[in-house]
Amino acid sequence: MTEAITVMATRQGVYDHFREEGDVFEIRKEEDFSTFWMVKVSDAEALALQKAAQKQPEASRHVVDTTVVDNSELEALRVQLAEKNAEIERLTRNAPAKQADAPEKSAADVLKMANDPSVEFMTFKAAARKVLGDATPSTKAEIIAALEDKATAP
Repeated sequence: MTEAITVMATRQGVYDHFREEGDVFEIRKEEDFSTFWMVKVSDAEALALQKAAQKQPEASRHVVDTTVVDNSELEALRVQLAEKNAEIERLTRNAPAKQADAPEKSAADVLKMANDPSVEFMTFKAAARKVLGDATPSTKAEIIAALEDKATAP
């Protein structure tokens, strides 16, 4: 069995559990060593390096800013957020319904699409569904017949 290797974390990392910069610990095997966030140390070096890391300001040892936020600031931000959410709700509730950009096609307009080679069948069928509703037939010939009936109906 191989002997454990003493290392120190040079930045945050995970080995068995989360490690902070300056933590001294042992790894089980050489393959577990990472030059990205560890340095090998002797017992004497470990104590000296650990003390030096502890002397650094807390904010410089962590990626996350450790400044303290006052609870009154948090409460003020929550109030602002609630006001903005209420305004969004009010605006969306009172917003006019969306209207289509193009005017709705008549049965005659959709019939013209049936003979146009540049119009795909599914585009034609979608336009026919808007005119005929849920009762739109599935085949092109049946759709054309239904549209002709609708166009000639008084």
